[in-house]
Amino acid sequence: MTNAPRIAPLRFRDRPVRERLVYCLVVAVVAACGADRIDLGAGALPVTVTPSLILYVLAVAAAVAVLWTAAPRLERFGWWGISLAGTLVIVAGISALVAGAPSQGLRRVALLALTIAGVWSAIILARRLQLLTALRIGAWVALGAGLALTVVQVASWSPAVAGVPHWLGPLYVTAPTYGPLAPRPSGLSLDPNRAAFGVAVMLYILVVDPVTRYRGRPRLTWLALALAALVAVPTFSRTGLFAWAAVVVVALVLLVREVGAKQVVIVVSACALIGVAAVAAVLVVGHIDLMRLLQERLSISLDDSGGHHFLLIGIGLDTLNQDISRWITGVGFGNSPAYLGDFFGGRDDGNFHSFYVTFLVEMGVMGLALALALTVAPLLRRGRRVLAISTVLFCVLYQAHLDGIFWLALAILWLMPTSDRGAHREGESESSPEGHRDEEKVEISESE
Repeated sequence: MTNAPRIAPLRFRDRPVRERLVYCLVVAVVAACGADRIDLGAGALPVTVTPSLILYVLAVAAAVAVLWTAAPRLERFGWWGISLAGTLVIVAGISALVAGAPSQGLRRVALLALTIAGVWSAIILARRLQLLTALRIGAWVALGAGLALTVVQVASWSPAVAGVPHWLGPLYVTAPTYGPLAPRPSGLSLDPNRAAFGVAVMLYILVVDPVTRYRGRPRLTWLALALAALVAVPTFSRTGLFAWAAVVVVALVLLVREVGAKQVVIVVSACALIGVAAVAAVLVVGHIDLMRLLQERLSISLDDSGGHHFLLIGIGLDTLNQDISRWITGVGFGNSPAYLGDFFGGRDDGNFHSFYVTFLVEMGVMGLALALALTVAPLLRRGRRVLAISTVLFCVLYQAHLDGIFWLALAILWLMPTSDRGAHREGESESSPEGHRDEEKVEISESE
């Protein structure tokens, strides 16, 4: 069987202005979808106004304009994903109304709907207009900005001001902290777990995804791995680092195929030595009690963070068993804080620290079924199983369903083509508004 030629998409500067604008929009959505550390209101407003919210609205508007006369060409699997996500929003809305005190719940339903629509619109646009390289650029921007903010958080931390809110314009630069022990920088996100998972998704786009990853360019792969490590590892997130480590392992396997095992072992060993030396220097300069820090991170005692997951699962089941009808209706989307006030000291953002447990408690068995379908079904699809596995593991131990980075991962799993040939084939019969795109495309061999 001969390798059929595939069609390369137009270069950025050769594209119509409309497509260049959409390209920049996709880059911005991907880069900002996990950036809740940026608040355009600088903490002065009753709600956090992240740049991503504005970008989501623009992405939905652009999708309506572009797809009004040209429906997206998705596989059946992609349409199933869109149907499941839409059903999830409907069930969430119904559960919030049934709860009887829906104000907070409905606000969160609106945020859920906007986040899904915005991120998935960006991916559909990128696929429809053959702008998938925009995902790479967005991932680079996210990793670079995450590293810059990590440095700022570490530089501005001291035991005397641990946890004290500090703003630099719209940037919240206070790092999460282990009390006076050490900072826990979290890049673009306010939460170390979501930050590490976001790094895993961005790294996946650059070095593992069958459509967007770099092939035959090992230096860029090494650069992506290094940037991702510098942002992910300092979060010290067990949950997020599981996802990150899975992506790193697959990336190294792919590198072995490209450059050989010897070179990979040499580079990894050198990086490990440099990393150990850097950590040792930070511990000495910062007078950080490493053993105490490791004990807290590795413990699963009920008095520590690890054991709290088990306590929260128990509270969730007790909440459902208090009224058997809750197994069907749930307690209402976004209403978990009302049942976790004592556990989290009256905070209004408490949750069950598990995507599956939260959806079961808030929306009953229907919510759990939808959560499982959205995250587990991609395991059956070839090409992206490492991202699917990482996402499922993250969902067991944490939740980020109101965070754009989570829905970016699901968009990649449900909406992206499974091969680069599928991505290029989608635009082969397209023509630009000027009517000459077919003449401008360049054929490249399958072996390139």
